[in-house]
Amino acid sequence: MMSVQTIVFLSVWVTSQVSAVTFYQSPPLIEKEDGEVHISCRHDDSSLVVMLWYQQRSDGAAMTLIGYGFETSQSYQGEFEKHFKLTRKSAVEGALVVEKAAPSHSAVYFCAARNTVLWSDDAPSLKPFPLNHTFCCLQVLAAACRMSPALIGLLLVLLPSYEARSVTFDPSHPKIVQTNDRVDFKCKHDDSDLYVMLWYQQTQGAGLNLIGLSYQGNEPDYEDRYKTGFEITRQDVESGGLIIAKANETDSAVYFCAASNTYEAYFGQGTKLTVLETGREITPPKVKILHSLKSERARRNGQKKKTLVCLASGFYPDHVSVSWNCSAGKCDEIATDSAALLVGEHYRITSRLSVRAEIWENPQNEFTCVVRFFDGKIYQDFPEKIQGVEGNSTINTRENYLRITQTAKLSYCVFIVKSCAYAAFVGFVMWKLQSSQRKR
Repeated sequence: MMSVQTIVFLSVWVTSQVSAVTFYQSPPLIEKEDGEVHISCRHDDSSLVVMLWYQQRSDGAAMTLIGYGFETSQSYQGEFEKHFKLTRKSAVEGALVVEKAAPSHSAVYFCAARNTVLWSDDAPSLKPFPLNHTFCCLQVLAAACRMSPALIGLLLVLLPSYEARSVTFDPSHPKIVQTNDRVDFKCKHDDSDLYVMLWYQQTQGAGLNLIGLSYQGNEPDYEDRYKTGFEITRQDVESGGLIIAKANETDSAVYFCAASNTYEAYFGQGTKLTVLETGREITPPKVKILHSLKSERARRNGQKKKTLVCLASGFYPDHVSVSWNCSAGKCDEIATDSAALLVGEHYRITSRLSVRAEIWENPQNEFTCVVRFFDGKIYQDFPEKIQGVEGNSTINTRENYLRITQTAKLSYCVFIVKSCAYAAFVGFVMWKLQSSQRKR
C-alpha cells in the first residue's frame, strides 16, 4: 500500500473519444555547472491554457511537480521556486528555466498541459510502483530480461478541489512475463468520489502517453494506437485494471493508473538534462561484443539459440541508446538495459541479442551493435561487428539432414556387409570342423 497525496486538476471534456495533443520539447541537453538552462515547450491545442512542469530523476520513476501556470501567472511547489523559473510566451508556448544549473538538476523534465486547474499548496509527486518485464520480457523476458528491466507502475490522483486529500493506492506487484503472455495490471484506491480511472504508458526515454479512460458501467475510451492489444476493465468506482492480451517487447514501459473526477492531462516527450560536474569531460563509449568461446546454446521454446552481449563502457554522461543490425534480416530478440549504470566515474550499458543457432553458425552472417552517443552537440554512432562462426553437423539444416541420412545409410550397408562376411566366415569354420570330424 502506498499513500499518494492529491493533485487537483480540471481538464476539458472530449466526447466519444480521447483526443491527442502534439508536443514539441527541447532535445537532450548537456550543460556546464552554474550556467542558465532553458527548456522550451510548445503544443498545438490553444484550449489547454495551463502548462505544468515535472521533474523525473534518474534514481527512480517518480515524477515530481515543479510548478504550473497560465500566460500571466505562475505557481511553484516547495523549494523549486529557488532554482527554477517558469515563463510563458503564449497559451501554447512556454519554458522552464534552471537559473543556476547544478549536477543535482540532472533529470528528465516533462511539460504537460490542461484546460484549467485548481491546485492545493501541497501537491504531490507522481510515484509509480516498479514492475519488471522480459523477450521475452514485458520489456518482455529480454528488457528486465533487460534481460532488461521494464518498469510498470501505478500512480496518482487527479481531483478538482481546493483541499488537499490523501488517497491510498493498492498496486499490482512486479511481474516477469514471456512474449505473447497475457498481462493483468490491477488498480485500486480508497476514494469513491474519484469516478474516472485513466491509464498512461511511459516507454523508455519517452513521455507519458494516455492509453484511455473509463467510468464504471460505461465502455472505455481509448487513444487510437491503443485500441487493439489493450483492454481497460472496471470492477467498481474504486477498482479497475489494464489487460495486455499478448505482451511483446514494445509493451515494456512504466504504466500509470490515475484516479480523477475530471479528465485527461497531456504530456510532452520530456527533455533529458545533464549538468556536467566540475572538471568532468565528455567521454565517448568503448564498445565490444562478448560471446562464449564454446558453442553452447540454450534451448528456448524448443529452439537452440546463441546470445551475444554488446557492452558499451567508459562513457560520460549517460546520453546513449543501443540498437542491433543483423545481415540475415530482422534480429530475433533484443534486450537492452533500461538505463546506463554508473560504475566509478563512468557509465556502462549492455544489450543482449539472441539469435537462432543455425543463423549464428553461418560465417556469412554479420551482427552489428550500434551505440549512439550524444556529446552535447551531435549524435555519434559507435558500431561494433561480429561474424557468425562455422557450424557443425548438429544443426538441422536440409544439407546436414541429407548428409546425416546418407552417412547413416552407408554405415548400415557397411554393417550388413560385415555381418554377412562374419556369417560366411563362421559358416566356413563350422564346415571345416565338421569335415575334419568325418575324416576321423
